[in-house]
Amino acid sequence: MKAKHDRLDSALRIRNEMLVWMREFGAFKGVRGAGRCLECKRGGLTLTLRTPFQKLPEPLRMNHRLAVLAQRYNFKIPVTLPYGLDIWESNRKVLNLQ
Repeated sequence: MKAKHDRLDSALRIRNEMLVWMREFGAFKGVRGAGRCLECKRGGLTLTLRTPFQKLPEPLRMNHRLAVLAQRYNFKIPVTLPYGLDIWESNRKVLNLQ
């Protein structure tokens, strides 16, 4: 249980530091599939912040087969939450917080 708590603490520290960068250096830009989001580029990283005030990406469409598989194997269908911070390095997503 401690490892899960440590991961959450680390994620929150990263989020808090990235939000400082976003406020200082970020600008609103159009992001494909997500509308206008706050974006910041610093030191090889690209940060994108989504809030409920921007258009959300389309959620995964639920079809019958997916619903049956989710029920059978007890997994949750991913949803897009209203707040999200994505961190990219060299066109590769390295962190996604929702």
